[in-house]
Amino acid sequence: MRRTHAGLAIMVALALLLACGLLAAGVRAGAVAPPDVDVGLGDARLIGRTSVIPYCSQLIGPDCVGDDPVPPQRVYTLWAFIRTERGSWRNPEVRRIFSLPLTRPRTLP
Repeated sequence: MRRTHAGLAIMVALALLLACGLLAAGVRAGAVAPPDVDVGLGDARLIGRTSVIPYCSQLIGPDCVGDDPVPPQRVYTLWAFIRTERGSWRNPEVRRIFSLPLTRPRTLP
């Protein structure tokens, strides 16, 4: 009976890994829209948005430039905002978790 449970757990883990990989490939190819994320976790906030570089309409980051004649590209970025003052979001610490270029652009803003 225990072998059955272990085998089932391994199969479920492999299926989840495959599903996550296919979803990430679909997002990167532009076939699946990445989710907008806005989740509060105590003194931290996790935000995920699609931005257009060089326009950067969602969040301004170090990769945003306005005067370069480069073609616009969509990028999905996940950010962590960490509260530094008790009870206030006035000066949060901002960390970029990851950025994922989206290769097949949809309509640009």
